[in-house]
Amino acid sequence: MRGLEGMLKGVILDVDGVIVDSPHERAWGETLRELMEGEWKNIAERIGYTPEMYTTQVYDVYVSGKPRREGARALLEYFQVPNIREEMVDRFCEA
Repeated sequence: MRGLEGMLKGVILDVDGVIVDSPHERAWGETLRELMEGEWKNIAERIGYTPEMYTTQVYDVYVSGKPRREGARALLEYFQVPNIREEMVDRFCEA
């Protein structure tokens, strides 16, 4: 590029969401919120779920880098959803 010699010192690429929230992190949070505000509302009320409880730190520890089903189950366990059934894990993964 003409005229830019010496100006560019480096480039940072964030392809896995380490620096900036990833689309995956947002998608997991939105899916959880939709389920807890919809068909799992009774569960949300029992466990005291609020969307603010899902944070970047929760995503990083319980979901990031794990296979989909393992991440889904880990989130349900983190939020202390009682009697987690495979159908619930499936539904979370499908949504």
